[in-house]
Amino acid sequence: MSDYRLRVELEVDGVPQTYDLRDGDRDFRCCGRITYMGYQAARYEWTLAPARALRYCAELRYTGKPPPRTCGPRAPA
Repeated sequence: MSDYRLRVELEVDGVPQTYDLRDGDRDFRCCGRITYMGYQAARYEWTLAPARALRYCAELRYTGKPPPRTCGPRAPA
């Protein structure tokens, strides 16, 4: 388990500002055990080599280690 604070540093009209964000009057607490869980939306991507082509990458949903992204020729409309 870890306690942490989030510090945001920004500049507004040339004036630096810093904000420390907390969970009320206490630090945030998170993450006992790190696990993989995720979702990657379907998308299109261009490849430029060896030839320019538009590929379709299907969505991924996983609870273990992320699987490799599989992309193929553009999906039919």
